[in-house]
Amino acid sequence: LDRESDVRNLRHVSRHSGRIATKPWSLTWLSTMDLDPTSINHDRKILRAQIWPHWGSTPLVEITTHPYKAWKNSLEATYSANYVR
Repeated sequence: LDRESDVRNLRHVSRHSGRIATKPWSLTWLSTMDLDPTSINHDRKILRAQIWPHWGSTPLVEITTHPYKAWKNSLEATYSANYVR
């Protein structure tokens, strides 16, 4: 694990922040993105359709490798690689 790299590349989530559930965190994240409205709408659609139903109430720190990979594999079995990416 390269925490310094995670911090530099804005992938680090502090222990305190990690206790927040995925849905409220993602709403905050989305509001900070500097994207055109079409991209924001696309991201919001993905959040509503795939991420929030599965992870919405899950605290960020509880999303670990194995549950994430199982979820991703279930998406890959249903949707195109471009959609899942």
